[in-house]
Amino acid sequence: NNRQAVNLFILEPMLHFIFGLWATYIVLSYFEKDDYIKITKVICLSSLLISSIGILQVFGLDIFGKIARYNHPSRICVFLDNPNIVGNYLCLTLPFFLLKENRRFIVGLILAIIGIILTKSELSIACAIVGIIVYLLLVNRHIITRIAISLFVLSSGLWIFLNQKLVIGFMSNRLSLWKMAWIKFKDNPIFGQGLGIFKTWELVNIPDAKALAAHNDWLEIAIMLGVLGLGLLLAIIINSVIKFNYKIDNRVGFSYFASFITFLFLMLGSFPLEVAPLALFGLLNWWGTETL
Repeated sequence: NNRQAVNLFILEPMLHFIFGLWATYIVLSYFEKDDYIKITKVICLSSLLISSIGILQVFGLDIFGKIARYNHPSRICVFLDNPNIVGNYLCLTLPFFLLKENRRFIVGLILAIIGIILTKSELSIACAIVGIIVYLLLVNRHIITRIAISLFVLSSGLWIFLNQKLVIGFMSNRLSLWKMAWIKFKDNPIFGQGLGIFKTWELVNIPDAKALAAHNDWLEIAIMLGVLGLGLLLAIIINSVIKFNYKIDNRVGFSYFASFITFLFLMLGSFPLEVAPLALFGLLNWWGTETL
């Protein structure tokens, strides 16, 4: 009997892929700079709403307390169910608050940063720093800025090197999951094993918990599409980065570019491609990077 069950998990990523291609064609064909400027305001407004409600939740003022269930003690879940996802979303919004230097945007930036800290998501905090650094490097090209940022990066790297055990402790569950996923990847590293395959394995990385995502989108893409698929994706991203408009007056473009780089870093330790708001945000950032 050579029958094999149909992998129904392929339907969701396949539909996402089709929608992504269709939306990309529409946006890249018709959106102009003014459209992206309007979108930045919506992004900032959504961040302000999420961070404000999240902060209130932490201090017990929860407007969703009677209708929402929480699986996390920090309770900063807002509309996204999980504190880590809230932190992921907020860190993607930070470069857009840096576009305008007025009080409203500064207050929004501060609230977003407080929200990220309260989620206690180390990945979100690290990626928020990455996004801000990328934006500042693009906007302020003075040698002093570059030296200051270089010193910060070097000191951060030194701290991580000196505290390797602490960092590994934070990532112990992810590391064990990545080891299991890597073994699966080696079964067909060139061409991959197909869309949605990871969810069919039900790998267990912590007691009584089955992982439906690798918590590393790059690794999961390699598992599904192989080295060839991953290489094609990287080629598209590298082409976008190379052809991006780096002229100093492209501040709107810088915000999308910085948020896009933040998204790519998020993919190293989370699964933003599998969370609808985050995936759309990442796609929007790529559209902005391509257009602006």
